[in-house]
Amino acid sequence: MNFIHRRQQWSVGHGFFHTATIDIERYLYRYIYDCGAQQGRVIEREIDRYEKNVDLEGSGKEIDMLVISHFHADHIKGIPELLKRFKIKHLVIPYLSEEAKSLVLAYLAAIGVEEWIVFSSLILTPEVWLTDLGSDAQLVQISAENGNSSDEASIPRAGNGLSIGIGISNQSTPSAIFLDGVPIWRFKFHVEDNSQYVAAIVKEIATELALNEAQLKACLRDNKWINANWETLKKCFTSIGTAKQNATNLSMFSGPIKDIYVARATFQPNERNLGCRCCMRDGIGWLGTGDANLKTSKAYTAFESSFNNYLSQIDTVTIPHHGSKHDYNAKIGDLCIRYVITSNHLIDPKDKHPASEVLVNLRSKGAAIDIVTDDPSTTQFDSFFGFLNCKNYVTVR
Repeated sequence: MNFIHRRQQWSVGHGFFHTATIDIERYLYRYIYDCGAQQGRVIEREIDRYEKNVDLEGSGKEIDMLVISHFHADHIKGIPELLKRFKIKHLVIPYLSEEAKSLVLAYLAAIGVEEWIVFSSLILTPEVWLTDLGSDAQLVQISAENGNSSDEASIPRAGNGLSIGIGISNQSTPSAIFLDGVPIWRFKFHVEDNSQYVAAIVKEIATELALNEAQLKACLRDNKWINANWETLKKCFTSIGTAKQNATNLSMFSGPIKDIYVARATFQPNERNLGCRCCMRDGIGWLGTGDANLKTSKAYTAFESSFNNYLSQIDTVTIPHHGSKHDYNAKIGDLCIRYVITSNHLIDPKDKHPASEVLVNLRSKGAAIDIVTDDPSTTQFDSFFGFLNCKNYVTVR
C-alpha cells in the first residue's frame, strides 16, 4: 500500500501552525494542529502560503481535522481566517469545565477586548461560534477522563475516512483514518487535568477583583463588564504570573498503524540541498504538545502513560510552550532524537523562549533541534514516502 506523508511547521514565531497530509492510494487526508501567532499579520502570511500549497495539490480546500491544543491567542488567532478559506470537517478541542471556561475567558479579556469578542463564543458555545463563521464542522471535545475503549477505532459507515467520535469523548477513545474498512493511521490524544489548579486560580482572580466566584463567572460573560474592566484583569494576571494562565492542553500523536518501509526527505529553505535517506524505521510518528506543562513528575507520568504504546514510533516531538523551562521535563529529551521549538528567537536574549537550559539538555542527549521562528527560511518540512503493511523488505545501499 503506497503512501506519502508530508508535514510542515510554519514560520509563525511565538505561536504554532502545523499542517500535514496523508496520501494513501487514492485518498488524501489533511489535518492541522493549532493556527496562531502573536502577530496577526504573520499568521495570515503563513495561511496564504499554506493555501497556495494546497491549491498546487489540486484536491480542493477540505481539511479533515483541525485540532486546537489550548485557547491562548498565539495558538488560535488564525483559526477564523482558516475557517473562511477552507472547509473544516472536524474541529477537535479540549473539553473545558465551568471553572476552566472562566479562566480562559479571563485570560482572553486580559490580553484585550478584541480577543475576548472574537473567541468568547468559542469557549462558551463552540457550535454557535462555528455556525456564525459559516462552518458546519463536527465538534469533538476531548476530556481528561479515561474510558474502557478498545485498542482500535470504530469503522466509519462507508469504510473510509476519519473515525474520531462525536460530541464529548474521553482521551482514551481511539481515533484513526480507515481505508476500505482497515485502520491505516492513528491519532491519540492526551488532555492535561488541571481541575484543582484551575479552581484555585479562578478563586484567586475573584479575590483580586473583590468578587465571589459566581459573580466572576457572570461578569466574564458580560460584554459591558469586559469593556470596563479588561485592564484590571490584565493587572490581575500580571500579579498572578504567566505560568498560571493555561486552563488545559491537548497533546496529539499522529502516525501510521501498520508496518512501514519508508524513505525520508527533510528540507528547510535555508539549506542548499535536500537531504534524503532510505531506512527501515520503528516509526515516523509526530507528537504535538502545545503548551503542555510537563515539569512535575506527576504531569509527565500521566502524559507518558497516555502515549506509552506509541513512544517507540515517535520521530519528532514539539517542545512545550516554545521551549520554556517552566514546562519542560528532562525526560522529554529521551523520547526521540528530533525536536521542534517555535519561537521568536533562535536564541532568546531573555532566556525564556527557548530557555538555554532546555537547549543544553536536548543537545546533551544528541538531539537534533529545529527552531522555527517567524522567518520563512526556518520553515520545517518533512516528507515520507514508502509502503504500509510491509513485513518483508530489502534495503538497497
